[in-house]
Amino acid sequence: MYGYVLPDKQRAKKEEMVCFFAYYCGLCDALKSNFGFMTRFSINYDAAFFTILICDQLNFDCQIVLGRCAGSAFKKHPVVAVNELTKRIADLNVLLAFCKLSDNIEDGEFAAKSVARLLQKQAKQAKSREGQMAKIVAQKYADLRKIEQQNSASVDMAADCFACMLRDCAAVLLGDKATDDNLGIVYNVAKFIYLADALDDICADFKKGRYNPFLAGRQYAGRQKFIKDNFDFINFSLQCTINRAIECVNATAFNHSFGILENIVHFGLRKKADELLNSCKKLKRAKV
Repeated sequence: MYGYVLPDKQRAKKEEMVCFFAYYCGLCDALKSNFGFMTRFSINYDAAFFTILICDQLNFDCQIVLGRCAGSAFKKHPVVAVNELTKRIADLNVLLAFCKLSDNIEDGEFAAKSVARLLQKQAKQAKSREGQMAKIVAQKYADLRKIEQQNSASVDMAADCFACMLRDCAAVLLGDKATDDNLGIVYNVAKFIYLADALDDICADFKKGRYNPFLAGRQYAGRQKFIKDNFDFINFSLQCTINRAIECVNATAFNHSFGILENIVHFGLRKKADELLNSCKKLKRAKV
């Protein structure tokens, strides 16, 4: 996961932001519980959204405790206590992080090798506990690699691999609680993540000769000119994906986290899309 899915803070209620960070910090604690301190650096806002959605759809009774961390200047704040579900999602987070690093190594980013070595042991542990999800992640990344090697100009085909990967992993976690609508939320938000990451990285991908579905078969003469020349196509890809995610949210029955999930999908994704379309360089890591 990459960090493009977060709330629109200006529209969110205070209690919704407290909820978001309680799950974010809870997943961070689950990573530490499963693997130790270092894996906490793999967490991002996308993973927090995924955790909130899964916990809500399972109507999982998450205990809230007070915790401290360096990210909050060691002030006490609400945190979702580590539980079996957040530990499972922490395993998935590590599997995704390790496969992403492996993919970066394939792209010639040899600096990723040292980080991948640090995660290798933890990835094996996660694989031993979550074999089904590990197979899904490995297979979908292999499928994505084939599309990249073909230099496919189909944005939907490339994004579909990543979206199906997270959707299928969500289906494993949700079990008989999985529906077309809640899996549709996962699929379309994951597709947005892939598209957002591709758009964010167009400059670096062009310079390094890496595959990017937006660049494949298209002329590139700088980020701003490229976005201007291809604005309708890029914006259509992003907005259609957001609209489908919204449709799935509107059709889903929620248990306890509707407010923050609605905020993220209805407003947070559009805000991020606007930032990407209007930025002259790669976005800095978001802070909310």
